[in-house]
Formats: sequence, structure tokens, C-alpha cells
Amino acid sequence: MTEPAVAVDLHCHSTASDGTLSPASVVALAAEQGVTTLALTDHDTIDGVAEAVHAGADHG
Repeated sequence: MTEPAVAVDLHCHSTASDGTLSPASVVALAAEQGVTTLALTDHDTIDGVAEAVHAGADHG
């Protein structure tokens, strides 16, 4: 039996560094695309993590 595919993104940036989307928007877009595990990997900062965590809770 084959395990179901899981969508994971372990490298994405937000406006907390050089990305074009806010941390909440990164999470929302990932959720829309079926991503179940996401790592926010902004350069030299964790400033967007709290916003991303709250957005993740909103998206389940």
C-alpha cells in the first residue's frame, strides 16, 4: 500500500526579509495549495514567525 503524498515547503521567504508576501499571506497561499508543513526561512530574522504561526492556526 502506498502512503498518501504530503505537500511540504521547507524554504520560503516573506516580507520579513526578501520575500514579496507577508508571513500570513505565505501561509494562506501554502494552505490554498495544499501544503501541510511549512518552514518560514527568512534571512537573518525571525520577525515573521509569530504572524506565520497565528496564520497557521487559522488555516488548521
